[in-house]
Amino acid sequence: MGISFDAGAGNRRVADDPDRVGMGPGPRAPGPCAVDPEDPASILEQIPDAFIAFDRDWRVLHLNGKAGHLLGGDRDAFLGETIWDALPEASGLVWESELRRAAEGSSTLHLEKFFRSRSAWFEIHAFPSRSGVVLYMRDISDRKWTERSLRDSDHFARTILASVGEGIFVLDRELRCRLWNRFMAQATGLAAENVLGRSVEDILTLGAHPAVVDGIRRVLGGDNFRVGSTRDLVPTTRSQRWVDLLFSPQYCVEGEVIGVVGIMHDVTDRRAVEERLLHSAMHDPLTGLPNRSHFMEQLRHANDRARRSEDFQFALVFLDVDHFKVINDSLGHQAGDDLLLQFARKLEDSIRPGDTAARIGGDEFGVLLYDMGDEVDVTDIARRIQTSLGNRFVIQGREVFTTVSAGIADGSSGYERPEDLLRDADTAMYRAKEQGRGRFEVFDADMHKNAVRLLLMQTDLQGAVARDEFMLHYQPILDIRDSALVGFEALLRWNHPRNGVMSPGAFIHVAEDTGAIIEIGRWAAREACRQLGEWRREIPGAFDLSVHVNLSGKEFVQPGGVGEILDIVRTAGLGPGSLKLEVTESIILENADLVASALEELRAHGIELSIDDFGTGYSSLSYLHRFPFDTVKVDQSFVSGAASQESNQEIIRAIVSLSHSLGMDVIAEGVETGEQLERLRRLGCDFAQGYFFSGALTGQDAAEYIARRRAPALAG
Repeated sequence: MGISFDAGAGNRRVADDPDRVGMGPGPRAPGPCAVDPEDPASILEQIPDAFIAFDRDWRVLHLNGKAGHLLGGDRDAFLGETIWDALPEASGLVWESELRRAAEGSSTLHLEKFFRSRSAWFEIHAFPSRSGVVLYMRDISDRKWTERSLRDSDHFARTILASVGEGIFVLDRELRCRLWNRFMAQATGLAAENVLGRSVEDILTLGAHPAVVDGIRRVLGGDNFRVGSTRDLVPTTRSQRWVDLLFSPQYCVEGEVIGVVGIMHDVTDRRAVEERLLHSAMHDPLTGLPNRSHFMEQLRHANDRARRSEDFQFALVFLDVDHFKVINDSLGHQAGDDLLLQFARKLEDSIRPGDTAARIGGDEFGVLLYDMGDEVDVTDIARRIQTSLGNRFVIQGREVFTTVSAGIADGSSGYERPEDLLRDADTAMYRAKEQGRGRFEVFDADMHKNAVRLLLMQTDLQGAVARDEFMLHYQPILDIRDSALVGFEALLRWNHPRNGVMSPGAFIHVAEDTGAIIEIGRWAAREACRQLGEWRREIPGAFDLSVHVNLSGKEFVQPGGVGEILDIVRTAGLGPGSLKLEVTESIILENADLVASALEELRAHGIELSIDDFGTGYSSLSYLHRFPFDTVKVDQSFVSGAASQESNQEIIRAIVSLSHSLGMDVIAEGVETGEQLERLRRLGCDFAQGYFFSGALTGQDAAEYIARRRAPALAG
């Protein structure tokens, strides 16, 4: 060292010379520069670091201003003090040992020490001098606090990365793994020590995904890259997991990309929820089969494929459970649901692998048949489906038998819209029902024409009552014993603006389906009662006549329907016995409970009731016990063979016998010959109607008929 601090008695202490600049408390010498280049002590005074010189006894020989500030007082007060007094932090075996070795010249001391009393870090250099030891102390607190802050930040960041619920990993520019957090280890079963330093291509299963590798490399250029919802990129020892992967650039302080940050988000639970929601949206909640929406989507795909390729052929089968409403109403909705559920399982078992079965709605189902050959293939499959579904079902411990009506539409016929294909299969299914149920029909051009005709008829029926297009004809009902006129049956006619006069058989089913029958039925009851009232007022002897009016089943299920009928009778000024309502067995079959309640109410108000077309339905005799009928009308199919077929005679005899035993009258319909009439008289029938007496008459013709037969007598 080129500086000597002599502590002998003949030398002054540097601090005692007032002419020495910067070394003592005295004033500085004037001049442009406070540093005297001839004076080393002046130079040391300008050093921003602490400088302390000790003699061999470890007493302070000299210290600069920075050292005095460091020691915390007047620097002159420290002169002559030992190092242990001036710097209490210097105590300690290691510290003292290093200082003594430095004093002996055998080593130099270089260390960093935190001075608690000053809350500061110093970098300390100790080296020998001729007088003893010199300490050079630089304040490195800012650096140390920065380093500590960085360490704390790094520790904080690593703590967050270890605890965050996302998989995070970091790759360097060679795409080698530098960080692998706890979540990644848990999700994949790969510990950090087994992946750090390895290439991402060795860690993730990227062998079959070169596009993903390219995407990760593009991130090094500053792009972001995302791999959405995958389950084949990340190895795992857990159950199959769905993950999202996001790769982003990692920047250094200078803004340069130094690596790639990968974030893996486990979306397995979310995907499970999404799949459940999607399944719920596309499947029937009761049967689990695809619903109408899903089925239409599949139908659309099949139709598009058939339009693109002539080699692809498919067909649609539309199915409906026959008499499902009867089962549902009689056994309850739970029983109906059980039947549909069993039906769906049998339907799935009856179709081929690859075909699609769906619940279209209610008791309607659809089947898409793919890769069909010709119509024979389709009908064979439809027949097999019907056979499988047309068996017995056990519902709530009870055996239930049902059949299935089906309609088939060929999907290879060049349909523009899948909705049209479904419509035609539905049309064919309704044709099957019309033909007796429990069968299938293949859609053809004639059905389309009929469908268009029915659509036009549906349109024409709307407002037909308001346009006064309906009229009633009346067929006489006579007493078989003396041919006395007892009343008329009102027969509905539609005076169609284009098609002319139409009988009910041509339009009544359409009116039933559209609901127009309710308005039409109310009109027919009002008109019949009005006409009867007019006859009674204008024709002598007509006061005891009655009029029979047919009622639709839909009129019974309408709220307030019974009250409306009673109001019609009262408004016409007639007594309750003047109007006799006729219901068919099909109405009873479809709405047993509601019809029974309505009939009881009507009967309680004096309205007489007849069961029409008796003998053509199911369990007919049981209805005579269950429902409050006054009259039974024997269907004309039995009457026409009464004169020649013994079996028909026995059926009529049984009906008459049972009806009379229950206090009911019997009317025979469709009497056309005297021989039939005579046979019916001998079988005990009470009344008759048919062309033998008269066909259907207009209101005016009926009035003349009444006038002519005021006192009818049967010709011998």
